[in-house]
Amino acid sequence: MLPSGWLAIEGIRVRCVIGVTERERQAPQELIVDFQVKVDFGKAAASDSIQDTVDYRALTRRVIEAGERSRFHLVESLATYLCRLLLDEFPSV
Repeated sequence: MLPSGWLAIEGIRVRCVIGVTERERQAPQELIVDFQVKVDFGKAAASDSIQDTVDYRALTRRVIEAGERSRFHLVESLATYLCRLLLDEFPSV
């Protein structure tokens, strides 16, 4: 059985209202989001079934959707929000 490992998802484009100054927050800005999740590869590798792993497309869609609905001053706040959201909604990561 294969061990767990890290899966990197990179280059996700998210348009959100973010920034400290009023000017920065006037219109959505495009951010490029990269993230990593720890995944247990064993069961999925044995079954070759999407049901036995995390759906990477669903993770990506959720990051885009949540990011585009968010309004933060700091990138650090957005990153923390997205991390908590993924951990809450995708318990297998």
